[in-house]
Amino acid sequence: MIRPLLRLLCSVALATTLSQPVAAQAPPSSVSRLGQRIVEVRLVREGQTVDDPTVLALVETRVGDLLSMAQVRASITHIFGLGRFQDVQVDAVDAAGGVALRYNLIPVHSVVRVDFRGDPKLALSEDLLRDTIAARFGAVPPVGRAPEVARLLQQLYHDRGYLTATVAPSAVEKHDPDRTILVFTIRPGRPATIGNVRIDGDQPASRDQFLQLVRAVPGRPYQPNIIKEQLDNYAQRLRRRSHYEAVASYTAAPSHDGPGSNREGSIGRRRSDRGLGPAHPRFPEPAGLLEGGRDADTA
Repeated sequence: MIRPLLRLLCSVALATTLSQPVAAQAPPSSVSRLGQRIVEVRLVREGQTVDDPTVLALVETRVGDLLSMAQVRASITHIFGLGRFQDVQVDAVDAAGGVALRYNLIPVHSVVRVDFRGDPKLALSEDLLRDTIAARFGAVPPVGRAPEVARLLQQLYHDRGYLTATVAPSAVEKHDPDRTILVFTIRPGRPATIGNVRIDGDQPASRDQFLQLVRAVPGRPYQPNIIKEQLDNYAQRLRRRSHYEAVASYTAAPSHDGPGSNREGSIGRRRSDRGLGPAHPRFPEPAGLLEGGRDADTA
C-alpha cells in the first residue's frame, strides 16, 4: 500500500511542476509541455548523477520521445520496484528544442546498527540498554521510532535512580552502501540516594531488617524498580499467610538538595487479619517473613 501512494504523490508533483512558469521564459501550459520532445533525461541521487545501468534501464522517458505522463508514471513504478529508494521526485524544465527531465532519487537508509554515547559515561550496561530496546522494538528499530526508544531508555534510567537522566536520539546516514546508524546520547546525571524513610501503617518488628528487605536503607542508592518489586513480594508473602488484604506501597519526594541527591519517602504497610480475629496496629512479624526467601509456611 505504500508504493502506490508514493507513486501518486510523485505524479501529482510532476503535474504541478509542469504547470509552473520557468524563469526568463514564457510559461507554457502543462498540456503543451507534456507533448514536447524530451531532449535530456538525468537521474540524480543525493546530488550525484546516477550512472547505474540497472536503474537507467528502468526509465521509459527516453531522449527523442514525446513527454508522456504514462511513461513518467511507469518509470517511477519501475524504480520503486528495486526497493532501494524511498521517494522519487520528477522535475521538468524547458530546454532548447524541448523539455529536460530530472529524476531525483531518495535512497532508503535502513538502520543497520544502534550506538550509545555516554556523557560522560553510560552508567548502565550497554547490554541492558540493548535488551530493553529489543524487547519493545526489536534489535534495530526504524528511524521513525527513535523518539519512542529515547523515552523508553530515559524511563529505564529513572527506574534505576538516575532521575535527571536525558536521552537524545540522532540518525547518522552513511553511503556506499546507503545505511543509517541510530545514536542515543545519554546523560545519566547523578544517581539519587535514599534519605529519610518513614513507615506508615502497621510497624514491622524490626525496622532495619524490613528496610534491608525492601532495599530502602537510608544512604543506599535509590532504585524505584527494585523497591517496588520487593514491596510487592513482601505483600504477597503476607497474603500467603492468610492476611488477604495486605498491601505495601511507597511514595518518594526529592529532598531540598534536589532530585539528584537524596529521596525522602514513606512506605505504607497494612496487614489485614479480616476473618482471623482483630487486626493489631503493631504486631510481631511471622517467622521467616523478613528473611527475604520463600516462606516455608504458605498456609
